[in-house]
Amino acid sequence: MAARGGHARALVSALLVISLAWKNGISPSRMVLVGIGLAAAMGAGTTLLIVISDDSAAMTAYVWLTGSLYAAQWDDVRGLLPWLLVAVPISLAFARHADAMALGDTVAEGLGVAILHSRLALLACSVVLAGAAVAFAGGLSFVGLIAPIWQPGWWGVIWHSWCPHQHWSAP
Repeated sequence: MAARGGHARALVSALLVISLAWKNGISPSRMVLVGIGLAAAMGAGTTLLIVISDDSAAMTAYVWLTGSLYAAQWDDVRGLLPWLLVAVPISLAFARHADAMALGDTVAEGLGVAILHSRLALLACSVVLAGAAVAFAGGLSFVGLIAPIWQPGWWGVIWHSWCPHQHWSAP
């Protein structure tokens, strides 16, 4: 039940970011800036809810916000499996498109990449995988902050060569 709620909230957040960042398509920099602003607004809302809630609810919220794999069971992992079986193959199928888009929109278009379609597909996979990870373990924000920094050092900077490993190391 929590996983479905987590995915629904992730989808609503992603749609809100896309709708606010949309201006004749999706620009990655515009989407990042809108995402930062939306994250700040949602963080303020979360803080407000914690402040006005009773102590036991606030402590439960703090434990979830911190994130933990402490009480994880194999049933939880099996709950993640359908999402992984859908999103990871799609991500791998679009890995070469991500390589081309890393060279710039003009080059990617010249190579025949449908930029908007590829961005939306990769964004959908990111939302599904992040929603599953957060519903499973809570907000492990330190992993999300550090993983992109050390990931290219392990697998290289070519997207299709390290894309499978990216899903295992960061939500």
